[in-house]
Amino acid sequence: MKTKRIIVILALLGALGMMAALYMYNKPHKNYETQKVDITITSTVLVKDFESNEQEANEKYLDKMILVDGQIEKVALSDHGDLSIALVDAMFGVTCNFNSQLSDEQNNLLKDLKVGDNVKIKGRCDGYLSDVRLTQCSVVK
Repeated sequence: MKTKRIIVILALLGALGMMAALYMYNKPHKNYETQKVDITITSTVLVKDFESNEQEANEKYLDKMILVDGQIEKVALSDHGDLSIALVDAMFGVTCNFNSQLSDEQNNLLKDLKVGDNVKIKGRCDGYLSDVRLTQCSVVK
């Protein structure tokens, strides 16, 4: 009798685990293109904030949607088809990472960008390593 009870409990826990896994697998992704901007800043000020006090800048910017205004210094394409744009300085500036699954409108805006252009990019701040990293980026007209 005790063995049957344990088997039933394990079966129920297994079923609950499978339901949770299916829910997480089918959960829709966030649309970062339509997400509200928390902070608007120039790329040079953003870099200076992180260089002067990284801990304070992390508290202010980390995991927030930021609209950054700056000049393109470098454009690169990864092996996976993801685009990366560097603002301020190609080595120690703001790196904006775009994934390869963008809307047609975003792809049209991105294909026209070149080094030297001034651009406004919205993205989620992932912090500072040797540059400030923004992910899930989109170009703002």
